Amino acid sequence: MGRWNPLRCAVGGLPSPVAALAKAIAAAVLCSGTGWIPAVPCAALLFNVAPRISAVALGATVLFAMPWAVWGWLLVLVALYHPATDRWPLQIAVVAAYFLNPGLPAGLLGAVLLFPPVKRWSIWASVLYQTAALLRGGELLPFIAMQAGMLAFVAWPREATVIFDGECGICRKIRGWLDRVDFDGAFAWVALQSAAVARFGIAREALESRMHVVAGGRIAAGFRACKWIVLYNPALYVAAAAVVSIGLPRLLVAAAIAAFLPLFDPIGNAAYDWVARNRHRLGSEGSCAVDTGQAGP
Repeated sequence: MGRWNPLRCAVGGLPSPVAALAKAIAAAVLCSGTGWIPAVPCAALLFNVAPRISAVALGATVLFAMPWAVWGWLLVLVALYHPATDRWPLQIAVVAAYFLNPGLPAGLLGAVLLFPPVKRWSIWASVLYQTAALLRGGELLPFIAMQAGMLAFVAWPREATVIFDGECGICRKIRGWLDRVDFDGAFAWVALQSAAVARFGIAREALESRMHVVAGGRIAAGFRACKWIVLYNPALYVAAAAVVSIGLPRLLVAAAIAAFLPLFDPIGNAAYDWVARNRHRLGSEGSCAVDTGQAGP
């Protein structure tokens, strides 16, 4: 599909997370069947037809009916994005939305999102707060908009490298699957057997134990690396917004979000290690060089 691919986010001179934010909202509006919002600007934004104009047209339509709808303001601000201000206007819009909600907890959540030392944990707190509101009967579109709004705060890496076992059949299959949904080329894949991995300074034993992702000067291994591959792929936010908006059970939505919480890591690591131990049953191509007797840290 190339240029018209709705899951491609590096469009219109917009950074991938900014475009993904707008496309997630457009996908949710289009798939939820909100009758009073014209489908044309939603479809135009999704299919990369004048993305900025489409975003402002959709946002203006929303704001005409609901002047305080945060998702309308986010769409307009995406259209006005400029590298000089980066994502600050989007961040302020999300924080303002929290302060417009009644109650002290919402206002505090908005405030701490702008505080760098705790930004990571405040993002998770916001995700959980919005998920709890959804489970209590909250509206779906504001939920998706606020969750997409977290892309304005996430430290997005300029490049990310996945180090995998190039001699493992199932590893090569998984790479092929993930490459097919990496429409923006967010990840470069390097086999641990390649001399190129030396520049990352990761011990060979660690590389043979678990897959690694190097992104933005940080390193993740095993299950955490798998989470990074999902979280740093902008297309998956658009797809997730579409799936959630068509009526996915809310408890299932909450369970999917919980799987990415740090508290879930012990279960995730156990599942990852089980796959490593049983990779010869799961893949039919080649053999894997990983020593399964030694699970990584």
